[in-house]
Amino acid sequence: MNENNELTAAQIKGKRNLYLFASAVGLLVLGLIYAWSIFSGPLAAFTGYAKGDLQVTFTFSMVFFCLGCLAGAFINKKLSVRGTLLVAAALLAVGFAGTVLLGQASIYYIYVCYGVLCATACGIGYNTIIATVGVWFPDRTGFASGVMMMGFGLGSLILGSIVAKMIDPQDPQAIGIQKTFYILAAVGFVVTAAIAALIRTAPPNIVKEMAPQRLAAGNVDKPAIADDYVYKAPIFWVYVVFGMCAIAAGVTLIGSAKPGLEKVGGAVGVITPTLFVGLFSTLNGVSRVIVGTIYDKTSLKVAFFAIVVAGLLASSGLAGAYSTSMPLLYIVAGLLMGFSYGGIPVVAAAFAREGFGARLYPTNLATVNLTIALGAFLSQAVISMTNPKNPANPESGTAADLSVWLGIIAVSAVAFLAIAAFSMMYKKK
Repeated sequence: MNENNELTAAQIKGKRNLYLFASAVGLLVLGLIYAWSIFSGPLAAFTGYAKGDLQVTFTFSMVFFCLGCLAGAFINKKLSVRGTLLVAAALLAVGFAGTVLLGQASIYYIYVCYGVLCATACGIGYNTIIATVGVWFPDRTGFASGVMMMGFGLGSLILGSIVAKMIDPQDPQAIGIQKTFYILAAVGFVVTAAIAALIRTAPPNIVKEMAPQRLAAGNVDKPAIADDYVYKAPIFWVYVVFGMCAIAAGVTLIGSAKPGLEKVGGAVGVITPTLFVGLFSTLNGVSRVIVGTIYDKTSLKVAFFAIVVAGLLASSGLAGAYSTSMPLLYIVAGLLMGFSYGGIPVVAAAFAREGFGARLYPTNLATVNLTIALGAFLSQAVISMTNPKNPANPESGTAADLSVWLGIIAVSAVAFLAIAAFSMMYKKK
């Protein structure tokens, strides 16, 4: 298909629904980057490295996921959607395979292969897919973004649960961490390359055919703030404070979900620590559709407040679970955190698209998502300050500690105040 050709509404609907489904599947695989709490224990046993030292890998992965998002926007300008996704496929394969092929030689190979290469690949793929397919839905922006991001959020549930069984040292039929990572390398390459061969950019008449009401209102694609780079607007820097703090809270739980539940008491009924990780991912994924629908039906500000209130309540509940050793409270609060964290990418995409238009959307989306890196740094800083490494304590340097979550409550409160300021500024616009 010539990407400059106009299409009929029926043609657009057929193509965009296929692209949306395929993108959700592709992002499911890329979402495995968030399954670190499942990989970390087996990798520690496989390599002999301390859990606290391996924890840094997840921080690296969040940072380079953001840089990958930004790189994807620039690579796409030089190549094409197909070429950009093929780059991501290659990096993903090398990253997963290199983690177990070289990881025992030095922990730095794990940092580079998983923390840099895999994460960069996921960032490139994520930004390219979201930015390309999202434009096909000018009438249902929040819903489409939510569906795609749901796939990304559910990666560690659907595939993570399968991977956990493949590497479980207690299961005699498990194949181990090394073979599993080789399989992930192959699957990641094939799926991402398949998405590259399928999706295309939207036709120039997409708004005319799918959102004619915007034409009638004289608002084809008028940005709410400015048709410019997002970093030039003062409101963006208020968003950065929110994003950094809200993401730090979610990342802190992601990196410690399984050991945290084990520390406060372990399984509750059928909910084992491994299943909890999956349920957390479920809320992380489903909330993206819910928050997207909230945005479509109400406003960006309402969606923001839903996220930030949930995050503050979740942080308080997790601290309460550590202080009382109540695993049920940990599970409920953790799932609420999954809802809060899962909605952040949706409001980030909506803010970039609604506030600054389509022309610079891929670059602005990547810029907004840089807050993920800042949030990862903030999470690691809170962990380091509240639970510093101690050779006599194997759990030091991790997030599975009450002191860490007392710090995260303060971080979540700052996120709430930032959204209050953001709301007043956005109302003026």
